[in-house]
Amino acid sequence: MRQFSRTAAPALVAALLITACGGGGSTGPGTPSAAQSTSTLLGGDPKPYNYSGQYSGLIMDSKNGTGKAAAELSQEKTDIGGALTIAGNPVVEYVSWIANAAVVSGTSVFVAASGYCSFAGKATYDTKTSVLAGSYHAVHGCTGETGTYKLKHHCYYKYGAAVDVRPDTGPKPC
Repeated sequence: MRQFSRTAAPALVAALLITACGGGGSTGPGTPSAAQSTSTLLGGDPKPYNYSGQYSGLIMDSKNGTGKAAAELSQEKTDIGGALTIAGNPVVEYVSWIANAAVVSGTSVFVAASGYCSFAGKATYDTKTSVLAGSYHAVHGCTGETGTYKLKHHCYYKYGAAVDVRPDTGPKPC
């Protein structure tokens, strides 16, 4: 397996948390959201899923091959942000996404000594497998770089007194 370069992290982060530049989210911090209903988590409801928590899986990058990745995400309403770490270097990319039910889209940025790369991407969350799978492509720097990723959602963060309603087979609280 090839070791990831510092340009691969932005691609993965962009793919993972692809929504910050998409608009439509909240304008900033606020009070914790109310608990999500079962219909929100199982589909058919426009309310956001709880994407917060810890993930791990693989990223397949056009320039850097396949590597292990881990993400820690936070969420306020439909706004998702966090960091994606790619094993090897290690490389950290910062992600900003917007959720629309089971789909997230947005951008990610990786900053290196030689400059920065930004990526745009889109991913889908499978409520049955708790996997966030998506793709990304470079929009500034890292010309022509593309990739895909699959990240398993291991646990989620609870906010305040809100309790998420989730299937017994899904992620548990961190």
